[in-house]
Amino acid sequence: MFTRVKENISTLSLLDAPTDIWFVGDDIRITHGIQSNYAFPAEFHFRDFVLVYLKRGTLSGRCNGVDTSFTAPSMISIQPTNILECGRLSPDADGTVISFSPSFTQRLNLMHRYQLSEWLLRQPSLVLDSEMEQQMASYIKELVLLGRNPYNPFMEEALLHTTLSFFYRVGYRYYQSGEMIVGRPQQIADEFLQLVQQNGVKEHRMDFYAEKLGVSRKYLQNVVRNVTGRTAYAWIEETVIEHVKYLLRENKLTLQQIAADANLGAPSYFGAYFKRVTGMTPGQYKKMRKNHHTN
Repeated sequence: MFTRVKENISTLSLLDAPTDIWFVGDDIRITHGIQSNYAFPAEFHFRDFVLVYLKRGTLSGRCNGVDTSFTAPSMISIQPTNILECGRLSPDADGTVISFSPSFTQRLNLMHRYQLSEWLLRQPSLVLDSEMEQQMASYIKELVLLGRNPYNPFMEEALLHTTLSFFYRVGYRYYQSGEMIVGRPQQIADEFLQLVQQNGVKEHRMDFYAEKLGVSRKYLQNVVRNVTGRTAYAWIEETVIEHVKYLLRENKLTLQQIAADANLGAPSYFGAYFKRVTGMTPGQYKKMRKNHHTN
């Protein structure tokens, strides 16, 4: 069940857990329920990046040699490099465990986005208020719903953006609580991404975002690229394309109406824009979706 990585330390995969597991695509596993009688080894670390949503009860132990105690409701973040020593799990403890594969974790790029290794080592848990509990429950529900349609060709991207959206909300709570050290460049990048989420479908001009943030266009472009690893235009294009894809799937508007809705001008420009970003025309995308559902 366990793979020994060095003396007295074992590696645990959630595949070994005794409770029912939801497999969401190839990259996410959701384990509902925490069993207090599960015989963990004395010391272990997870193979994957793991979130524990502790709904009820308490959990204590040691993380990287430091005594740690968690009280519900809280979210516990466990990095693959963390070495854990199990302590006491209260009899009434209950929760949900979400495990992300290494490849999915790399795509999330949370280490770069949030200086994850720094603030998780200092504070691996976040106490959840009622609003955050609702957001956590909503995130888990969305993962389960996505997992019920394993043939969705857009599953991987849907999981990625759903998870990123959740972590942006979590990151903001750490920022508010003072547990997260965020420099000015990181703050600008975070605010830019929030503005894109709110305005990106209609507003494609970089000057708009630079003016809102009180910086020059060139500085904003450099900051976003350095902090997120992607260009500012790529983030805007992604927001536009996801919205356009949704409208194409709904099949209720003409191409001209969709182009106008996404502020992309004439249908010819809209078609060229869509193909440049996705590699296919709007018509090809609709045909691919139709063929997929037919099959």
